[in-house]
Amino acid sequence: MININVNDNYLECRQYYAVLFYMFSEKTLSPNELYKMISEAKNKNVFTLLSELNQHVGNRFKNVDYYLRTIEKKIIPIEQLSFLTDERISFVILNFLMKSYNKHLIENDYPSIMTGVYNYSPLNLNPIMGRNIPFHYIVCFLDFLVLFINPKDFNETVFYMKDKASSVSKEYPDPFLFLPRKNEALKWIAERMIRANIAVDDDVNVLIQNEKWKLIISCFDYWAIISSVEAVKLFLSQTRKAWSQKKYRDGVKDKAVLNTYISKSSMVKLKKIAKNHNKNINEIIEAMIDQIDLPRDSIEELILLVKKNNLK
Repeated sequence: MININVNDNYLECRQYYAVLFYMFSEKTLSPNELYKMISEAKNKNVFTLLSELNQHVGNRFKNVDYYLRTIEKKIIPIEQLSFLTDERISFVILNFLMKSYNKHLIENDYPSIMTGVYNYSPLNLNPIMGRNIPFHYIVCFLDFLVLFINPKDFNETVFYMKDKASSVSKEYPDPFLFLPRKNEALKWIAERMIRANIAVDDDVNVLIQNEKWKLIISCFDYWAIISSVEAVKLFLSQTRKAWSQKKYRDGVKDKAVLNTYISKSSMVKLKKIAKNHNKNINEIIEAMIDQIDLPRDSIEELILLVKKNNLK
């Protein structure tokens, strides 16, 4: 496995970096050469870098022009990647890229990865821990997979995932709007998603330690695009109902049922009082009870009388 640093000039010098990835895929570059050339590419323009690369491959079988023509047929033009600036769509694409890369590692028997573990990235993500992955990082990740792994119909699949993610985000702009943004609700929905086999431990937001609600939405989105419309609607419907039942149970757990009768006129008055104070009837009854002092029993009255006489 490798760990590529993404330079700030990636988009401006995309051709150069893409050529490096393709040469690496052909084993024309060793991992150490790849790291060295990427490190030395900081703060340089694409013309300088391609000129240096020409010198590097001058004595090799294929020249830079060959590589430029090859990558041009493979990488997605930058003007077609604007959808990656949308946060929810970008997380779906990132998760697709992550799963594709890790599937490649497992299928090729990389010794340092455990079967079934899907949270390895070919990029060094340490500099962006705790925040969203920048646009140029996603483009780099995409380019690397297209050129290094080169799976069949990969580019078409990326756009298919984009369309599905866009549809899901429009259909469910905030799928868990009914939940308060509190830790209790976060824990509850995470556990519920795990029980529903909606994976939350292999999302890219876990890898970059991003904000937990983004992780929840990201997991939902990816699951939604690979599930049927009926399954998604059923899950959300049952989840809303389960949360409503939980709120009700939590609201009555310290309360007792009052089973009694009062006159119709008193009931009418009680309803008016509740409406005027914007309260429930049970809240009005509790407030009235709190305002009434219980009568003292005879022994308490006797003690108070004795104390009073002793003060004379």
